[in-house]
Amino acid sequence: MSGLKNKMYKEFIEKVKKLKIGIIGETIIDDYKWIQLIGTSPKSYCPSSVVVKEEKYDGGAAYVKRIVEQFSNDVVFLTDTPIVKTRYVENHLQTKFLELRDGSNHPIDIDEIDDVFEDCDVIIVADFGHNLIDKKVANHLSDNYAERMCLMCQTNSSNYGYNNLSPKYHSAAYVCLDQKELGLILQVKNPEQNYLYHLWDFLKFDIGTLTMGINGAFSMGGNSEYKADCFRNGAVVDTIGAGDTFFAVASLAYAAGHPIKNITLLGSLGGYYNTTFPATKKAISPNKLKNLYIKYGAEEHETVY
Repeated sequence: MSGLKNKMYKEFIEKVKKLKIGIIGETIIDDYKWIQLIGTSPKSYCPSSVVVKEEKYDGGAAYVKRIVEQFSNDVVFLTDTPIVKTRYVENHLQTKFLELRDGSNHPIDIDEIDDVFEDCDVIIVADFGHNLIDKKVANHLSDNYAERMCLMCQTNSSNYGYNNLSPKYHSAAYVCLDQKELGLILQVKNPEQNYLYHLWDFLKFDIGTLTMGINGAFSMGGNSEYKADCFRNGAVVDTIGAGDTFFAVASLAYAAGHPIKNITLLGSLGGYYNTTFPATKKAISPNKLKNLYIKYGAEEHETVY
């Protein structure tokens, strides 16, 4: 693979910097509490523990915003009251012990969307399924902004099977989803990469990417397609936020007019970076993205994710 040349990367950065980018989606506060288990209650058989460390990060669409702001000088953001997700992590083995969720959103006003997004070059929709974007809002976005809309519609434990790209949306410019999300739409338990072509039967889009975890990522659109194998280097600290970073960076590459190969490569670099720290603690920068490209030999590897 030839990869991105330095000149192409510089052109990507310069192009994105000049774009006005709109972002809409739910803000999620990732509240991490590291705990030390100290025993079991003799009366209730409930594990008891003590919190040894706590960190909070702006996640969800606010995380997408944090990433995009590293690259663009003009970003506008529509969101609502934050959803707080508290995760208890066993400190010794770094394994998640329990997750709690608090908060809800109300559907955003359509007039506000038009006022804010009217002159945006690209609209990034990070739909986490917590009611900020209902069916009416999704239809409005598809009807009025599809040609410049990058779309992710996440399935999670709170909305499993009820927050699918289709039938919630009917068109977009760039779409990004994982195998579970594609399987729910197609009613196929373990869809292979080529099943992404079947998404066209439900949702009209220009370019789409299917992320497959350790199996890499596959993008297609028009007469082009590109498969990127998984590249792993060291232990994975946390995968939460990796898909969001992939989506954010790939959306910027799409908005900058890059081909499928480069969209997949840049998104994969961002996704890999996000597995090296807890959740949404850091937001990838243009320099970090460039350094990863050089450090991990992107020209020799099919992908990093």
